Amino acid sequence: MGAEAQSILRIPLLLLTAADMVLLSLRLQPWDDIFSLPGNGTTGLDPIISLLGYFGLIFWLTGKTGSLLVQAQSAITVLGLLGGAILAAAVTLAGRPLIADPSLSAHVQIALLVAAGVVWGFAGIRAARAPKSSVGFSLMAGAWSAMVSSLIACGAVLSQLYIFGPPPETQDLWKQFQEIGIGDPATVVLVHTLNAATGFLLLGPLAGAALGLVFAFFGQRRTADAHA
Repeated sequence: MGAEAQSILRIPLLLLTAADMVLLSLRLQPWDDIFSLPGNGTTGLDPIISLLGYFGLIFWLTGKTGSLLVQAQSAITVLGLLGGAILAAAVTLAGRPLIADPSLSAHVQIALLVAAGVVWGFAGIRAARAPKSSVGFSLMAGAWSAMVSSLIACGAVLSQLYIFGPPPETQDLWKQFQEIGIGDPATVVLVHTLNAATGFLLLGPLAGAALGLVFAFFGQRRTADAHA
């Protein structure tokens, strides 16, 4: 991969990561209160550490030392963008349900999450069909596409307050009981937001790697059976 191609991938993704970091910084203000969050501040520190890790991974995987791993990035990054759009829709639906029936809304959210997983799986299939492909190549493709998607989902989670305002208070008595120990309503919203952002950043690439491997395995097996 040439330097120009690396820049085409690297710069937008680093800017996206930086935008997430800015949104996170705005949500964590005032910084003095970060250690008063649950877990002695780990709730606020976890997404910071995760985004810093993304900075490092993007630099490495789009650099010369990571060139063997990123030969298929131009193709799988597009799939990551598609998966990110799907996750952003799921995040929006979770924060501002557009469907009156809560049960139906929950099913739609699950369907969107599954659709994003399928997109990451197809990234693994695409990598498996590349020249000199390997198991690690499919794993990387699924993880990379999920990383791109997770950055978009993280931005969607962190920006909801500024786009839609505070979410309506839950009417679920059990959830209200669970939130009593967290703090005031604003703190509850912040904690849920930070946990969701960290969840996407940490679990997304793991799920993408697993799905990339699974889809590549069954895709190659199906191709082999067709040629048999």
